[in-house]
Amino acid sequence: MQGPGRAPDWCRGRNSFQGNRFLRYRLQKVILVPIHIKSSEPSERVLHRFHSSLNPRPIDSVHIQSRNLFMKKEVLGILAGRGELPWICARNAIAAGQEVRVFCITDEEPPEEFKSISVRVILTKLYSSVFRSFREYGARRIILIGKATRDILYQKPRFDLRTILLLAKMTSQSDTSLFQFVLKEFEKHGFTVLPQDTYLQNMYLPEGRYGKSLSKKEIEDISFGMVYAREINRLDLGQTLVAAQLSVLAVECAEGTDQCIRRGGTLYHKKGAVVCKVAKVNHDKRFDLPVTGLSTLESMRESGCRVLAIESGKTMVLNHKEFIKTAEKYKISIVSCNPDKSDVKTITKLCGKSVRL
Repeated sequence: MQGPGRAPDWCRGRNSFQGNRFLRYRLQKVILVPIHIKSSEPSERVLHRFHSSLNPRPIDSVHIQSRNLFMKKEVLGILAGRGELPWICARNAIAAGQEVRVFCITDEEPPEEFKSISVRVILTKLYSSVFRSFREYGARRIILIGKATRDILYQKPRFDLRTILLLAKMTSQSDTSLFQFVLKEFEKHGFTVLPQDTYLQNMYLPEGRYGKSLSKKEIEDISFGMVYAREINRLDLGQTLVAAQLSVLAVECAEGTDQCIRRGGTLYHKKGAVVCKVAKVNHDKRFDLPVTGLSTLESMRESGCRVLAIESGKTMVLNHKEFIKTAEKYKISIVSCNPDKSDVKTITKLCGKSVRL
């Protein structure tokens, strides 16, 4: 007999509709399908009608569409150092339809157009400031770009405990070692670091000579300087050196490119030194790609350097047209070349004709 409030017999028992734990799980977790159940209907028939009423493909498609409908757009995080390069990168990324958030590690004021999407973070508090801010704004894809000089680490640094422990594990705190350790932490916490030129492919200067013709001495100094510049970069000392009369006058270290140029150019009293700037062999483009701009030209003008040789396809140049125009004004020649093919004969042929943008 079936008493009041008592479930029908077919709903009870080990093999019944009510006793079927898998079926109840499906009902709770997937979807509730309204079906008419007759009190006299066998449980096997109810189960058959229930399963036949389910259509996995439409359910899956509806689920995917609804999930995409409410999912936030993926945010690109730009960890920005000094200079204008981070803002050029942000502008290009926005133009490509990417939602951007800029995380500033310096005290420089962001341009007016980017103030609403800029956040100040403390680089030496990698976990409690940088990673926390990334998560807060939903940034999982990150570009590290802009000048990040050693004064960030050395002048009144503020560390969180985990960053101190990370630095303590390092046997070397050279630029490459720092990047490799930090990159592992980024990946460990679910962040993907993108190549710096992801949105800056138009920043490279094609091979050739830009500006006035070169003397035989200057071509020889370029050939000499590019070989030694590659070597000092391999040793992780820096990317730039100043050469003259087949000798090295200055090598870039922690002080940065501009100070290196001023130091080397000033030492060569005859004026006309050559500045060489290269990347490492098999350079990881996610970190520290060589960059040159108007500040480099200003340092060269002040110190009397007359030629800038850069690695083609690896050295980014800010504002090509303005850069070349300013170089011509300062009577500085620009040579974009391959350091692996920088013998005197090849450089002479490359510089035979001036390139116009």
